[in-house]
Amino acid sequence: NNSKFLLLFCGDNCIKCKTLIPELESVEWLMKFPLYKLNAEQNPEIATKFWITSLPYIILFQWSEVLKTFDDVATWKYLIWYFDI
Repeated sequence: NNSKFLLLFCGDNCIKCKTLIPELESVEWLMKFPLYKLNAEQNPEIATKFWITSLPYIILFQWSEVLKTFDDVATWKYLIWYFDI
């Protein structure tokens, strides 16, 4: 267990999110760690804690440590490239 996971901050009014979420869900099995989604509009206190200024916004964690942030990710292909999957 490598304890890594992706946290996707999204929102109901985010058009990019509506495209990105199904794409990520369809390739989640390729990633070696789970993907969790959090609605930043419904959870502004959490989004503020991580200084989220644009959606979609993805954070790669290992345990509770932030390893990498991906702001304004428009395509799952970038993540696949980044993780060399």
